[in-house]
Amino acid sequence: MKPLKNLIVLSAWMLRLVVLSEVYQRFFDTIVSFSFKGLNFFIALTMATFAVVLFLSGFTKKPTLPIIAGFMITAISVALMFNGGITVEKVLNNFIVAAIGVVFMARGNS
Repeated sequence: MKPLKNLIVLSAWMLRLVVLSEVYQRFFDTIVSFSFKGLNFFIALTMATFAVVLFLSGFTKKPTLPIIAGFMITAISVALMFNGGITVEKVLNNFIVAAIGVVFMARGNS
């Protein structure tokens, strides 16, 4: 049975939208607060920036943008998993975004 190769492009865009929606859901309130006092604002701002870069890199042919964005999204998600102790809730909240980051880090725009 042949795989449906046309769905690869659709699935990549769906993964990009999942990352955008997860970052929006989790970090929007932190970014809007503009509280420069804590580290949480800068983590949220970095995550949101690279989620937007990952989404916009779908419109380019350059393979390096999604690789860099995927690496940063994965690194931040893994760091958030282990920040302040490991709990099942933290791992489950960050695992999907980290896994999507690994996919884009490994594949780029191919």
